[in-house]
Amino acid sequence: MTLTWNGYGFILGAYYGIIVSYLIGFPSGVYLVAKDINPNLSYWETLGFSLGLTGLTAGLSYAIFPKENNHPTRYLALLSPVIGSILYANFIAPKIS
Repeated sequence: MTLTWNGYGFILGAYYGIIVSYLIGFPSGVYLVAKDINPNLSYWETLGFSLGLTGLTAGLSYAIFPKENNHPTRYLALLSPVIGSILYANFIAPKIS
């Protein structure tokens, strides 16, 4: 059985879809929960802070350890959408006046 280009396209689409849903899903979930407590919370700032922290940690991890794919800093980069959105919602977002 051989995979045609359509098969690879489906696999790549599913792979990138999982990544995008992970990167956007966690900040969205944190925003939806935290919005009830803090109405000043911004969705775009929550998402931006999360994606920014993810890019920063992934870039630093690759710059410091370019050949070590199993280094613990790579896992920190994987958890950055969760960490970044929670940090923003709890500590950085404008508080209720």
